Amino acid sequence: MDNLPTLKPFKPRLEIEETTDRIKVTVTLKPRDKKRRKTTRVTEEDVRLFLEASGLTAGKLHESPTGPLNNQNIEAETITEWSFHKKDLRVKSTPPSASKTYAKSTPPKSSSSRKTKTSSKGK
Repeated sequence: MDNLPTLKPFKPRLEIEETTDRIKVTVTLKPRDKKRRKTTRVTEEDVRLFLEASGLTAGKLHESPTGPLNNQNIEAETITEWSFHKKDLRVKSTPPSASKTYAKSTPPKSSSSRKTKTSSKGK
């Protein structure tokens, strides 16, 4: 049995619950066989990569589990929840106000710069 290859860590099971303003990700970790499996660690970056691969964009972190999330010393399945604010992808723009637009678009008027056209066709 000592010549068996080292086994990879267990993959966590991730589930997404989406509401209007928050995204909640449930992470389920299985306990490991301490003699043969490597420890599975889940970080905020891992959860963000999962959300990005799912097509969702998450904003600021709202709630996360305390301490490091791994299956090193657990005896039963552990379920934790990560909560993110939903990122608003709409373009935020304000319509230009009339006074600012008018002041910027029209050149200053002066009496010396104004020229009158004279036509010699009719005379």
